[in-house]
Amino acid sequence: MKENRAGLVIGLIVALLGATVTGAQEAGDPAVIILDVEEDGGVEGPDTPVGPVRWGAPLIGGVPEIRGKTIEEVFTENSPLFPPLEGLPEEIWKGQTCTNCHEWTRERICEQATNYLNPDFADNLAKEHPLGGTFKANLKLWAEDGCR
Repeated sequence: MKENRAGLVIGLIVALLGATVTGAQEAGDPAVIILDVEEDGGVEGPDTPVGPVRWGAPLIGGVPEIRGKTIEEVFTENSPLFPPLEGLPEEIWKGQTCTNCHEWTRERICEQATNYLNPDFADNLAKEHPLGGTFKANLKLWAEDGCR
């Protein structure tokens, strides 16, 4: 009898939790967006950045190259998709990470991200980032929330 009640209680909790998460997802609540990891390791999610963005949390939205990675992982694992500077020879940038040429720290990345809050940088924000088109917008969301 106790096992039956326990099973009913667990089933009820699961049903209620599932309904809450589904309703919140349908409402677009970013706190409950669930990332689906595909067989090839890709992470499904929205194409546009979704906040809040946190330093140690996987990026929920954005282009596939950065989705599911933390900010730090994007800097230390991703290589540019195109030259970071126009005319830079491929042998210098292709297959390299940002940390091969730059000494990025969390504080320095926050300083850069904070620049994207400045209206004077609006044109720069519209340009694709070499590590993944929407990465600047992800960084802007991170800066808006105090680089936490």
